[in-house]
Parts: sequence; structure tokens; C-alpha cells
Amino acid sequence: MKITNLIVIFSVIFLTATVFADTQSANESDGINANSNYTETSANNAWWTDRQAGLFGGIAGSTVGILGGIIGTLAGLAKAPSLVKTLMKIIITSGIVCLIMGLVALYMSQPYGVYYPLLLLGGITTFVLGFNYRNICKRYEFVEIRKMEAIDTVSGNK
Repeated sequence: MKITNLIVIFSVIFLTATVFADTQSANESDGINANSNYTETSANNAWWTDRQAGLFGGIAGSTVGILGGIIGTLAGLAKAPSLVKTLMKIIITSGIVCLIMGLVALYMSQPYGVYYPLLLLGGITTFVLGFNYRNICKRYEFVEIRKMEAIDTVSGNK
């Protein structure tokens, strides 16, 4: 059980770090002098730059893909049910947070590079894992019932 707790803690820290990757303003990261006569646009008020959005999308998407592969493999083999269910809950919760942040970014008129990765990542994780959570739980129940029936049959209690 200790490895499960470590994976949960690592996943939460990593996903939180990717969402709030850089607090640097757009002016500083683009190399624009603050004293110049640069007109204010929505890019100045952006939460992050397009490059940072690409990094966020790449890192978070890869992480979710790898975790999804682990979840799919373990669920298919009916192994480590607590790990699978915990990872799914963490990813679904992170997806909901990303969806909410994406909607807030869209409402605040953030640039495409800000709201799109959040909405894409949040939508995919929330809906794909959200709809599959119940089926995976049923799969684990089915395997457990089969094991119990096999034990009853072998011991002659049926």
C-alpha cells in the first residue's frame, strides 16, 4: 500500500506543477522591454505563453497517456484494483480542475494557447475515464465473484 500512496502523491504534485508551471509574465518571457511603447493586448495578460502551453500540453498529455496505459493494462488483467481506482479518481479530478480552469480562461478572454490545452486535457480525461470508471469497477467485481464461485466449487459448498 505504500507504493500506492507514493504514486498518488507524485501524480498530484506532478499534475499541479504542470498546470501552474510558470508564473512569469508574458512580457518577461518574450523579452519585451517594459519601458517600450508596447500596446496592451490580450497576450500581455495571458497566463502563459504559447511555448509554455505546448510544454504543458506535451508533458500533461504524455503523463495522462502513460497512466492511462497502466490503468488499461492493470484493469484488463484485473490486478491492483485499489491502485487503478485511485489513479482514475486522481486523473478524473485533475481533468475536472482543468475543465474549470479552461472555462475560466475562455470567460476571461485568454488566448487560444491558454484555454485550448486546458479544455482538451480536461475534456479527454474527464469523459474517457469518467465513462470507463464504472465498467472497470464492474470488471473487478466480476473477477472477484468468479474467484469466490471457483473456491465454492472446489470446496464442494455449491
